[in-house]
Amino acid sequence: MAVVTIQIGQCGNQIGRQLFSTIHNDITAKQTAVSSSQNDDYTSASLQRFFRRETDMHMPEARAVMVDMEHKVVTRMMSEANKEGMWKYGKGQQYFKNSGSGNNWAHGYLVHGPEAQESVLELVRREAEACDRLGGFLCLMSLAGGTGSGLGAFITGCLREHFAHAHIINQVVAPYGDGEVIVQDYNTVLTLSRLHRDSDAVIVAENEELHKVCATRLAHKHVAFSHMNSVLAHQLGALLQPAATCGRACTLSDMLEALVSHPDYKLLSMMHVPQVSNASLSFSTSTWPSLLTRLQRMHEMHSVADEGFSWAAPSRNRSVCNLLVARGKDSSSLDCLPLTDRRSYVSWMPASCTLSLWSHPRHYAGLERSALLLSNSASVASLLDRVVDKAWGMFSSRAYLHQYARFGLGEDDFVNSFAVLEQIVHNYKNL
Repeated sequence: MAVVTIQIGQCGNQIGRQLFSTIHNDITAKQTAVSSSQNDDYTSASLQRFFRRETDMHMPEARAVMVDMEHKVVTRMMSEANKEGMWKYGKGQQYFKNSGSGNNWAHGYLVHGPEAQESVLELVRREAEACDRLGGFLCLMSLAGGTGSGLGAFITGCLREHFAHAHIINQVVAPYGDGEVIVQDYNTVLTLSRLHRDSDAVIVAENEELHKVCATRLAHKHVAFSHMNSVLAHQLGALLQPAATCGRACTLSDMLEALVSHPDYKLLSMMHVPQVSNASLSFSTSTWPSLLTRLQRMHEMHSVADEGFSWAAPSRNRSVCNLLVARGKDSSSLDCLPLTDRRSYVSWMPASCTLSLWSHPRHYAGLERSALLLSNSASVASLLDRVVDKAWGMFSSRAYLHQYARFGLGEDDFVNSFAVLEQIVHNYKNL
C-alpha cells in the first residue's frame, strides 16, 4: 500500500530527500542475498509504496508533497534529487512562500496554516488519488522552529479532518537540549499537544541522540545535520521498506495495530543495529544473538547509540509494546528471548501482544543482518519532562508570550497544551 510523505519545513524537507535516496539506494543495491524473483518482488513493492511510475516517466517520482514558507530548501532538495539522477520530485507538488515563520509556532499555526490549507490539501489529494491503495501519510517535521512545528501541526489536523480514515504517522525531530531556538520548548509543547490529538502515532527522534550515533559509532569528526538526517533516514527505511509477518506483507495499519493499542500511548522511539561506518561496512559482521542483545541493552538504557553504557548496571525501561523489524538471513525465525522479558512490559498487555516481529531475508543498505526496534515505552518521558519544565519556567516568567499573542495565541492555549503534555508524561512515567 502506498505511503504519501509530507515534508514540512527545512528539517522535514531535508529528511524527506535523504529518505527517498536511502530507499532508492537500497532497492538498487547489487548484494541482496536473495533470489532474483524475491528481489524483484521487494523492489516492486518498495517502488509502489514510495514512488509513482508512469509509462512516460524517465525516473520514478516520489510520492511526496513539499511544504515550506521559504523556497530555498525546497528548491535545493529538488535539485539534489535531480543531480542523483535516480528519482525525482514531481513538478507542481510543492508549496512555498517568500517569508518564514520566524521560529514562532503561532505564526506557523494561526497565520501560515489557514493561508496554506486549501493549496496544500489540493496537493495532498492529487498525490493520494495517484495511489492505487493509500496506506497512509508520513509527515516529517521539526519540533523547534515555526514552520515545521506550527504549520506541521496545522497540516496534521487538516489531514485528520479531510482524510478521516487514513493513517497518519508523524516523524518529529526534537532539538538539542542546550538550545537551537530560544522558544523551542514552547514550540515543542504546543506541537506535541496537537499531534497527540490528531496523529495515530508520533515517532520522536532527538538531535542529541542522533549526534551521538554520528560521533561515536560512525566516526564523523565534525557532525553536521546532513549526517544526522542520514542516520534518521536509515532508521526510517529499515522500518518502512517491505517486510512480512505471518506470511503477509506489512503495512502502516499493521504497525499501528502492533504498537498503539491505547490512545493515551502513541509516542514511539527507534533504535537500529548494527551501527557501522561506511569504511567498516565491508569487513563487519554480526550474529542475531549479538544484535538482539545490543538492542535490548540500548532499549533498557534509553539510548539510540550502541555505545557508552555499562553492561553491569541493569535498568528497566517499561514498554507498552515493541516492534522488531529484522532483515537478513534467517530473520523470520529469530529467537527473540532477549526482548520478551515480561518484566519489561506493562501488566495489562497480553504477553502475546508485547513483541511483534517483521522480517525480510534481503540485505538492507548493504548490511548482512540488521534489526530495528520501534518501541512504545517510557523512554520518551525524560525528554518530555525536561521540555515541560523549561517551557513552564519561561511561561511562569511570561517570557516571549507577547510574540505568540500578536498572532492570536493566548495564555489559555499554553495552559491547555501544558496540561496535555503533563498528562502524557504522567502516563509514561507510571507504566
